[in-house]
Amino acid sequence: MFLRAGILISGSRGGPRDGTTESVVVGAAELGLAASAVRSTAVDQPVVVTALEWLAAEVACDFDALGALLADDAAMFGARGRAAVMALKRENLSRAPSYRIESVAAVDVRGGSVAAVFECLIPGREGRGVDVVRVADGKVVAVDALRF
Repeated sequence: MFLRAGILISGSRGGPRDGTTESVVVGAAELGLAASAVRSTAVDQPVVVTALEWLAAEVACDFDALGALLADDAAMFGARGRAAVMALKRENLSRAPSYRIESVAAVDVRGGSVAAVFECLIPGREGRGVDVVRVADGKVVAVDALRF
């Protein structure tokens, strides 16, 4: 088991997991991650684990974790490449919690995507929306967002 940014995941990274959805969210209240965020998610998939770790790292403004999860050729919100994406994250994520993840809306394991409903808590950027975290080979390759 390991604990990162308030999310407990049973098993070893990239290998089989024997945890239940109840074991996934531990200490997540401090991060604003709702218990319902993973209640129906198949957490035995590396795509889901990586996406949840990414979301938790964004909530916590954990730049070390974000960098470790990011693919070298990642692209999001107009930034391309690890350095540009990390610069964007450092510019936009200033205090934790930055977001509250309300739920995981959809998981496409074969397509490598997890969609999560969020509430942005960043002053001046408040609002709600959906992030689609795209994962390949255990790394985040893209994030797309739709604000409502």
